[in-house]
Amino acid sequence: MQYMQVLGPARVVASTDCGFATTGKSTVLTEDIVWLKLKSLAQGARLATERFLNIGGPAPTSVAYSPTGFRVTILGDARQAGLQLLQGELGRRAWSLDVVPMEAGVERCYDHLKHSIDTPVAIVAAGPEEAAFAEQVLALLARDQNISRRPHVLFAFGCARPGLEALGALPRAPEHASAAAEAVQRRMQAGMVFDKRQLAPSGVLASAPQPPPAEVDVVIVG
Repeated sequence: MQYMQVLGPARVVASTDCGFATTGKSTVLTEDIVWLKLKSLAQGARLATERFLNIGGPAPTSVAYSPTGFRVTILGDARQAGLQLLQGELGRRAWSLDVVPMEAGVERCYDHLKHSIDTPVAIVAAGPEEAAFAEQVLALLARDQNISRRPHVLFAFGCARPGLEALGALPRAPEHASAAAEAVQRRMQAGMVFDKRQLAPSGVLASAPQPPPAEVDVVIVG
């Protein structure tokens, strides 16, 4: 009865397994009906999950929140074919994308990154030299304690060592550029997804909303 109250009688009837067991060999249960039942069952499970996780909340919210965006700074020659492919793929995934050549110098690159306070930044080095250049910039950022910044994550092509995320060889085909950009996005947003399904269930979640106490010693906002 509780299941039916959450989903509604129509969806319960639509997703019933009648016919899968007792009349499973009957020709009445056609293939399209089977898929419709499975689709309705999946929709019902999703709806029940959303409603259950929002019990006691002041307003319904998504089960999994969209991750915060990230910015990208590429270190290297923008005219390189591999970097041109990569720019297009990363540009579709990042909030912003900049290409800084090594000729700009460490100080100028530091000035470019020192105010990155709103969202994490992926620093993508085109090769080993660019990776060493990026490590100098990151050292300057680490010594500057005047601003609280979001994380900078160093990615590099053509080298692999502790402290950076290796991306393999510089892409030479669109599919390689897409795979590298996807790896950057996945790493940058891995820790920025809030999924309420990962929370430990408690008795409070399933209980009816309770009125706030008349007096408290501490109020926590947020």
